[in-house]
Amino acid sequence: MSPLSLTDCGQGVWICNTTVGYDGPTGVGTPNGIDAFKPVHQLKAGGPQAPLTEECAGAIFTATGKVCGTLNPSSNTKVGYYFAYNKGASCTGGKETPLQPEAQGEGIHVTGELFGLEADTQYAVCLIATDPSGETEGSRLSFTTEPAVPRPPQTSPAIDVTTDSATLEGQLGPQPIATSWYFQYAPQFTCTYEHASVTPEQQDTKPGEVDEVSTAVSNLQPGTYYHVCLVAKNRIGSTVGWERSFLTEATAPKIESVSAQSTNTEATIEAKTNPDAQTATCDVQYGTSEAYGSTASCKEGLGNNGERTSASAHISNLAPGTTYYFQVIVNNEVGKSLASEGKGTVTTQPLSTPGGSGGEEKTSTPPPGSPIISTVTPVVIPTTPITTTTPSTGSVSLVDTGIPVQDGRTSLVKLECLGSATCRGQLTLSAKIASKVKGKKKPARTVRIGTVSFSIPGDETKTVKLTIDAAGRALLSADHGHLSARLAILDLAPSPENTDTKTVQLMQRSAAKTRKPKK
Repeated sequence: MSPLSLTDCGQGVWICNTTVGYDGPTGVGTPNGIDAFKPVHQLKAGGPQAPLTEECAGAIFTATGKVCGTLNPSSNTKVGYYFAYNKGASCTGGKETPLQPEAQGEGIHVTGELFGLEADTQYAVCLIATDPSGETEGSRLSFTTEPAVPRPPQTSPAIDVTTDSATLEGQLGPQPIATSWYFQYAPQFTCTYEHASVTPEQQDTKPGEVDEVSTAVSNLQPGTYYHVCLVAKNRIGSTVGWERSFLTEATAPKIESVSAQSTNTEATIEAKTNPDAQTATCDVQYGTSEAYGSTASCKEGLGNNGERTSASAHISNLAPGTTYYFQVIVNNEVGKSLASEGKGTVTTQPLSTPGGSGGEEKTSTPPPGSPIISTVTPVVIPTTPITTTTPSTGSVSLVDTGIPVQDGRTSLVKLECLGSATCRGQLTLSAKIASKVKGKKKPARTVRIGTVSFSIPGDETKTVKLTIDAAGRALLSADHGHLSARLAILDLAPSPENTDTKTVQLMQRSAAKTRKPKK
């Protein structure tokens, strides 16, 4: 049995518990067993002069408290003492502090520590003086303990969820003192994340009763998981309710800008999307007229749970000195980008040919028109051509930002090795969390939840299995099968400068989807 505080025993100076037969000097316990928790002093007739029970300066009564008193106010005798305290108007019949040894003198100032006090409760305490002739109860002092922090509120599911707004709801339990409330919410991370949004603080309008509360929030990101919790607050502290999550409605992607670079026979088309693009794919249509005729897929995905990202497509076998029309088209689960977005033109560089009268090179004249035309922001082609061959330095691209998780522990990460060199490195998966303790924010900390090494032949795509550790599985479970994490590509060889870090979404697959078919 675990030891209890010596002050709970009601006697002596040794730690005790309820087991009979133990002796303080030799171990734990008390010869009196459970009786040690009962008052042991019985007031007797006679006794020393009545002591004075007094307040200690600056004393605050919470679960514990300090009291003061004076023995022998106008006499000089040898006396011992203890404090008796109880709920209500009578100080006796409840708990007692340990009996202190007798001391000689007049006007002896003493103190005692009270333990096991209940919040928001009235108590009476008195100093009791003892000597061989008996015990004398002193004056009674009444006090009320401080209330506790609010009872935990309940966070309810969000309602009226749209692409950029929602109504947050919750319930406050009966609160004994004035209480206020507010919601904390954050995308991707826990609701106690240090940068979480906070709704205006409002007052509990039904003190002592159950109060249903709600507030509307706006300016949310489409297609994004939000974590929300209701917080109750009083003058003692605050209590955070259970966390819930909701998903805003997704929208079709939008293309923010396009740009292009070219050489004699190749071009690279790049597109950027705004946060409306969730996990998405893109293709580039191109040709010598707006009828296009050819299509190239982008190497990277777009969206990444609301972060602005870019993707590019590399086109080869183009005619030198020719203007090509192109349009970038982005698709997600809701739809595709507008037909008016993502358009532009790019002109390949002309071939240089010998033939000048002085031996100089002469260049064929390119077709008229701007080198690049963007539907959002015009971009000028740099004067230095890009290389015409695939780089052999070896860099890694994350094919998808939605990472499926099988059996609650194995994540499948699809990587593409760009260039002819073999890509070798290490994947590290981590989650950033922050919390509040007694209303105070604690610094966010990053927890590593998985790591694995990889080796991918050049110009190939490979699915890497990464095992999520116990901490990661707990976070994934607490987040209802979805978890935003940071995937870092480290120690990449042969090109360490191409290392990268991206936000990914871990998605728990149900047993029905991951179960192998019977043979």
